[in-house]
Amino acid sequence: MRKIFIVLAAIIIVSLIPFFIDYMLYDVKDLQTSVGVGGYLGFNIDTDKLYFGTLIQDGSATRDFYVENYVCDKCLVEIKPYGPISKIISLSNYRFLMKKGEKKTITATVKIPSNAQERFYNGTLKIYFWKTI
Repeated sequence: MRKIFIVLAAIIIVSLIPFFIDYMLYDVKDLQTSVGVGGYLGFNIDTDKLYFGTLIQDGSATRDFYVENYVCDKCLVEIKPYGPISKIISLSNYRFLMKKGEKKTITATVKIPSNAQERFYNGTLKIYFWKTI
């Protein structure tokens, strides 16, 4: 009797999972980011990272990048910043749905506080592709 109860409970739990979990992590992409803080302005237009150049305190810079969904038919895309740059970067859109083949432009802005130390602030934007289930 106890075995039947355990088996039934397991079947019920497994059958209810899709009602509570709508997305499954399918892929993660990393976009390295960097901004320097110094007593001058500098530009870096290289494309191997999302560079913001060198800024002065109280300065800001904006860069656009593209997210393209080529991994799943319908994905929930989440973009999260990590590392020292995460406290000074903002994104125009950090969570959205995308169909396969769709491409979106995301605007990233860094704002340097007036009390920021002169150094490089690096980090990573992790782009999560959650597949609908």
